[in-house]
Amino acid sequence: MRTKELVKMYVKEFLPFLEYALIVSVVLLLFSVLESEQKFRLNDFQNQFISIPYIFDFFALLCVSMNHNRFKLAIQHGIDRKDFWKAKLMFMAKASLVVNIINLVFVLIIMKMHGMNSLAYTSTYFGFFHSYFIDVIFMFITDYIALLLLMVCVNCFGTFASLFNRYGKICFYLILAAMYFFVGSILAKYSVVASFTHFLGRIHTEVFLNLVFGLYENQKLHPYSNPIHIIISMLIMLAIAAAFNLLFTKLVQVKR
Repeated sequence: MRTKELVKMYVKEFLPFLEYALIVSVVLLLFSVLESEQKFRLNDFQNQFISIPYIFDFFALLCVSMNHNRFKLAIQHGIDRKDFWKAKLMFMAKASLVVNIINLVFVLIIMKMHGMNSLAYTSTYFGFFHSYFIDVIFMFITDYIALLLLMVCVNCFGTFASLFNRYGKICFYLILAAMYFFVGSILAKYSVVASFTHFLGRIHTEVFLNLVFGLYENQKLHPYSNPIHIIISMLIMLAIAAAFNLLFTKLVQVKR
């Protein structure tokens, strides 16, 4: 079996997770309408819409964290650990692309419903290029790299968790779910970049954070931050995470 064939098998395994995400999203939207009073139904429906991209992201992360069975399949077909690592990265790159194409549709709808301040990216970076089309492209690129970075990091933890027994894996997934929904709920309501920068600015880290996140000190003169900075920063972190992923992959054993 070649690496590309292995990637195709992983993609097929990934598709049901998109179906689960869609089902959960529809159910939550229905509950938001049915449980609210008639005069608030439209508003509750619109508010619930914000969580849909995070639901798709969560199921994508859940899928890539389940690593051990894929590893056993690769070993059984004569794929060494380094090629398996390459297959994982190719799979995660494709999965992130699919999820972000789906999420882009919902994000554009959310922007129409709630305005530019409803999401972290739109409230911080959208408008930098003074072209709606280019801003949408860079929003997609940023979200794509961000999700890919999260996937690689989660897969690192998943690969590390596969070194333990079944109870260790269960604890890992419970912690992962709790942390994700906690962080996701914050991202859905606030501009974390601005809040995080304001907090760390008190301990004199403004210059570093401004460089990493592409923020400007004079917000009146530069109301929109530069997304290119955070894209470069995430690419550097992605390279580091991929290196750790390779390290953990070399430690994985079949009998777990």
